Amino acid sequence: MKRGGAAVAALLTGISFPLSLLSRRAGRALGDLLGGLWRSVDSRHRSAADENVARAFPSLSSVERDALVRDVFRHLGRTAIEFVSLSSYNAASLGRYIEDRVRFEGLEIVRPFLDRKQGGFILTAHCGNWELLGLALAAAGLPMTIVARPLDSPALNRWVDGIRGRLGSRVVGKKRVLRPILEDVGAGRWIGILLDQNVAREEGVFVPFFGVPACTTKGLALMAIKTGAPVVPTFIRREDDGTHLVVFHPPIGNIPAGDRDESVRLLTAAYTEKIEEEVRAHPDQWFWVHRRWKTRPDSKNGEWVKGVNAGNGQPPHLNPPPQGGRREKKTVGGGPPWPPA
Repeated sequence: MKRGGAAVAALLTGISFPLSLLSRRAGRALGDLLGGLWRSVDSRHRSAADENVARAFPSLSSVERDALVRDVFRHLGRTAIEFVSLSSYNAASLGRYIEDRVRFEGLEIVRPFLDRKQGGFILTAHCGNWELLGLALAAAGLPMTIVARPLDSPALNRWVDGIRGRLGSRVVGKKRVLRPILEDVGAGRWIGILLDQNVAREEGVFVPFFGVPACTTKGLALMAIKTGAPVVPTFIRREDDGTHLVVFHPPIGNIPAGDRDESVRLLTAAYTEKIEEEVRAHPDQWFWVHRRWKTRPDSKNGEWVKGVNAGNGQPPHLNPPPQGGRREKKTVGGGPPWPPA
């Protein structure tokens, strides 16, 4: 990909405008086709998704598990089509796109911090169209700094970061970023951190995720303790009509403990529990193709955190109970799984 990155970036730029002209229905159909093709040819990620779903939801039958995995790939195909199309928008047209296609719930949670020009952290995950989330937050008035691992290809990385930063967001890598992140928080910026990826043992702490110890970066907890800045769980989900809903949750405060290591473990567990809640509510919109449990605990650092929900392996719901008039969807285990809308 390093050698071909420039060609790929040029190709994506070339097809972005035609994709932007598609209706929501056509874009969804093309995304479903792309996702289905990806699932057919990529046995490695298909197997990873199947193994992860089986680990998280052991009570699902093989038919139900296969249906969920198929929907995951469809969702990722739709997400890819949406993201590539954004390359053709300038700042003004992108703002109109977000105004037309993104709704916000709970924005009043962060409004007092913004009014005081106080910075903080956005805790999120690879749920829904997570790339669109960063742009939507910037459009809503949050001065964003996005933490993301650089892609292997510099040319492709520039293309992706060009979209991420189109509404003023700053993009920083994951290495040697502690000082600039702390400076940004102090300057009133909000740091977007996706906390649902596996990390090496020396970089993380093991906390429960769907009842299984998952090695999770401790960086967010360390920065939250050091700064005292708010950590606001925020997720985006795709709605049935092709629009997107951004939901802010109340901040997760620091947890007093006997020492810093225990505080970091408890905080990281609380962050991960919030992510699990979102994934359980919308399992077809999470990044199951990632090997979340790749790093395994040993006998010294694999203890689970007491008092934190470790999950029970029960089938998830495609949606939480209806709120504000939104209709309820079927549970994973009830009837034909995930019937097409």
